[in-house]
Amino acid sequence: MIERIDNVGVATRRLEAMERFYGLLGFEVVERDATPGVLMAAGSARLYLFETRAEGAGAQRRPELVDDPPGLDHLSFWVSDVDDACRRLREQGVVLTGEPEDQPWGARACSLNDPDGNLVFLLGPRRGR
Repeated sequence: MIERIDNVGVATRRLEAMERFYGLLGFEVVERDATPGVLMAAGSARLYLFETRAEGAGAQRRPELVDDPPGLDHLSFWVSDVDDACRRLREQGVVLTGEPEDQPWGARACSLNDPDGNLVFLLGPRRGR
């Protein structure tokens, strides 16, 4: 039946800012459409960013997760070196909401918010102790 997730769709009122942000994470434009929308890919991960006419936005989500409202909560992307990825993003002016840290559940992680406030995690191998 289902083989994989094809893409994650993200509605935005700031398509250009979102495209720039996800470009900094390594996503490249695969296709544009008249919605207006843009399909972006990094490895096998695909995002469809599209402009919405709807007003307002939901509550900003936080790295702690448990107090966030119901609905799509976050996007997690695997990288080979979390610390290096965070360093490169900071050099591009991206603000992190959580510093790289080994997690008790087995990965190293840091968090940031995209221009619309969606929570994004970068996950990778633990640094080891």
